[in-house]
Amino acid sequence: RDHPHHVGIFFAADGVNGNQFWLNTSRSPRIEHVKAEVPAAGTLVTLANWIGKDGMVVLEETRETIFRMAPQAYQMDFTFTLK
Repeated sequence: RDHPHHVGIFFAADGVNGNQFWLNTSRSPRIEHVKAEVPAAGTLVTLANWIGKDGMVVLEETRETIFRMAPQAYQMDFTFTLK
């Protein structure tokens, strides 16, 4: 409840080329989902564009999430590639 601007598991950075992506609450700047793929069982790969306040793509994020079951727990490993 203390961070209503975070959507799900949230990853962002403040201060990217003069844009503040941390809040991600307005139309610009914003992080925009592009697509998702499941290349293998237990793996999710997503693509998102970080759109600057001028409406241009500042960077492209590829996120790979690997889901695993462990005794009495679940594990999620993230790899973020920012271009």
